[in-house]
Amino acid sequence: MPMPSIIDEKREQADPLSATPWTTRRPLEQLYEVPRRPRSRAAIWLSLAALAAAGAYGFYSVYPRLNRQGDALSKLTSLPGLFDVLSGRVASIEQKVAGIPAGMESLRERMGGVDQRVLNGLNLAKQNIQTVGVALRRDLLATNARQATTDARVTHLESTQRAEAARTTALEQQLAQQNDQLKRQVADLSSRLASASQDARVGEQHLQRQIEQTGRRAAAEATSFQNRPRTRFEAIRGRSLEVAPGILLHIAKTDIGHRRFAGWLQLVESGKFLWLRDESVLQTIAFYAGEKTLRHDLVVTDLNKDGVTGYVIFPSQAESGVSRP
Repeated sequence: MPMPSIIDEKREQADPLSATPWTTRRPLEQLYEVPRRPRSRAAIWLSLAALAAAGAYGFYSVYPRLNRQGDALSKLTSLPGLFDVLSGRVASIEQKVAGIPAGMESLRERMGGVDQRVLNGLNLAKQNIQTVGVALRRDLLATNARQATTDARVTHLESTQRAEAARTTALEQQLAQQNDQLKRQVADLSSRLASASQDARVGEQHLQRQIEQTGRRAAAEATSFQNRPRTRFEAIRGRSLEVAPGILLHIAKTDIGHRRFAGWLQLVESGKFLWLRDESVLQTIAFYAGEKTLRHDLVVTDLNKDGVTGYVIFPSQAESGVSRP
């Protein structure tokens, strides 16, 4: 007779990390198959009688054959002893069957203890699994959070890298454009420099000619300036003096320490005034007067608190066409 199963180990289909309890244990009455009570002795003897009748029937049905086999017939003469042996075995079986209930009770007690230990172990295992499941879920959530943070950082780095790549591309394009523009500017500057160099050579030659002409003209003017007629004068401070025909000089202030003076020149014909503001001694003061508006020069050679002394240079006779005494 096979050993009955201790408990039903089927679990409910659920998340292994959840704390879903297992199915409840079935009662012990459902775990074991209660053996049937043994038959009574009358039934056993009735079975033995039926067995004997069957044996007798078989013996008489095979008797003709047994006559031909003497050895086999001699064996059949020992059939009553066989019945005694069978009776002893049946009695032994009855004793064993009578002791089965007590053994079953002991077995039930032992199986109950085993069941309790198994149940305690399962509860402990369930608690451990729940604890491990909570820890695993917490670690999984932390891992997911770290993975999300890592993914966000990777996404940010990728976007930053793409932006830097786009910026680098734009800078390269701008650099290429600036390089081309610089090359064009250098070429233009080179052409301008060559043209400017040519113009500079031409200008230098023209300037040299002008310098030469100016030198000749300056020499001529110096010679003419030295040959111009001069008239000396002494002007008193606060009074107007006609230093030349139609030209009045008025000294308003003198500074002996710094040898400077102030006043004005009046052109009588045109009515114009030439203001003399903080002029110094021995400084040539040029002005234009007369019908041809020729140059005249006024030079103060000395001064004191009462006035100044100096001379006026007139245009030459060649310039004015008028002879002077």
